[in-house]
Amino acid sequence: MRPVRRWKSVSNHDLWMWVSGATGFSCFVIIHFTKLLKNHLYAAMLQWTSNLFVFVIWGSAFLERQGFAKVIAFGGVVVPVIMATITIRKVLRTRHQT
Repeated sequence: MRPVRRWKSVSNHDLWMWVSGATGFSCFVIIHFTKLLKNHLYAAMLQWTSNLFVFVIWGSAFLERQGFAKVIAFGGVVVPVIMATITIRKVLRTRHQT
């Protein structure tokens, strides 16, 4: 009988943290460094929605974690706020210039 391999499984919460982080960062990069979305208001709404998703997922992780993992989760809570602030400033600046 062959031994069964035990793969270290990623918890469901960790998987959602990876998915939300990749989604938020991808939206930020696409919106700020490409010209795919011409309407800045729609781009900002997309960015804010993805940041809210990241904030909720990482915020719940922050409440569950302990030790150094809590510090990492705190970074995941703070970064979307900074990204949303950058997006707001960009949208307000472009709306003011037009």
